[in-house]
Amino acid sequence: MPSPHMRTSISGPALTLPAFGAVAGSPDRAAVGSPLPDRSGRSPGSFTWSSSGPLIAPKPDVAHPIVSVKDPTVFRHGDRWHVYMTTSDTSGRWSRGRQTGPPSFSATNDPANPGSWSAPRNFVDAEPPIVTENKGQGGRLDFWVICDDTDCYLFSSDGNGHQCRSRTTVAEFPNGFRDTTIVLSEPSRFDLFEAGNVYRLGAGSTNVTFGPGQPAWTTDFSHGEMIREDNDQPLTIDPCRLQYLYQGMDPASGGDYSQLPWRPGLLPQTNSSC
Repeated sequence: MPSPHMRTSISGPALTLPAFGAVAGSPDRAAVGSPLPDRSGRSPGSFTWSSSGPLIAPKPDVAHPIVSVKDPTVFRHGDRWHVYMTTSDTSGRWSRGRQTGPPSFSATNDPANPGSWSAPRNFVDAEPPIVTENKGQGGRLDFWVICDDTDCYLFSSDGNGHQCRSRTTVAEFPNGFRDTTIVLSEPSRFDLFEAGNVYRLGAGSTNVTFGPGQPAWTTDFSHGEMIREDNDQPLTIDPCRLQYLYQGMDPASGGDYSQLPWRPGLLPQTNSSC
């Protein structure tokens, strides 16, 4: 299968990273909805990154024959970093919430406790017609929610070169998602491939190198998240300190997708123009 390409789209105060994200440090906090300075001049025309080695590996036991950890989502809470991931075991069984169809969510007052999340509940019960008509052989997947001071937005990919967005108000959230539209489109589905990330810019691949003594343990850089020190709904990142937590795997790996040895790694940007 052709490798998906990274594409970074910057428009106003939002940074969109379809197919591949990036990762960030400590943004200067701004009130939700407050004006942001123009950061477009600080963004380089292309991005270069360095990579860590694998950061997390499966710890299988008799009851959990795990072979893979992937699709990381990361946030900071209670002075600690928390990473939730998909796992796959030797039977090919996957486990993790809430990339379901239809999209769903869970809630908790203690995100540090994985057992505290509520049972899943759907955002919507039916697939919007514009998604059905354009997804081809793909499917609606890789959901992403971000909010400003008045509205919340539900983004999704379709595996067919489209990124869609639905909208509801903050007052209605998590209900009322509507007005679904295609916001990004590419003729080749591999140029806009799954797992789109959308962030708010704060104030503040041949383009990946590995450090001295660090072998190129992966040629895949996909499906992860920017690192943020905040954990609120605007998803603000510092464009001067981009870092991305991604999934990679041994280039020599092959076989059934569920058995591929995915591992999380970290990509700090190396050509910041700040």
